[in-house]
Amino acid sequence: MRPLIPTATLPLGLVWAGVGSAGASGGSGTLSVGSNTWNAANNSLSAGKNLWVYDEASTVIGQWNKNTGTGTDEVFVIGIGSASPGANAMEVYRDGTVIINVPQGDISMGIFAPTP
Repeated sequence: MRPLIPTATLPLGLVWAGVGSAGASGGSGTLSVGSNTWNAANNSLSAGKNLWVYDEASTVIGQWNKNTGTGTDEVFVIGIGSASPGANAMEVYRDGTVIINVPQGDISMGIFAPTP
């Protein structure tokens, strides 16, 4: 296993960092950690492998997340894919919407009373 070493990143942002292999941060204030991660949005973080970040102030972790492109307002994503086009286990959006894209099994989400 190769140790992770800092690699060159594309100098498109004002402040950025990439750690791992083939990481790239294209926005300002970004951090890419892992292999083949790409941050195109400002103030974003990616950690894992084969990840894409397009929404500002967002975090993507895991592997092979679904590449949704810009303007979807995702703030937190867990990627679980194994190849392109990718897959997401969970997506949290700026408006508070949470989408869990895999069967929950025996996880109880509780019982919610209707809003009056």
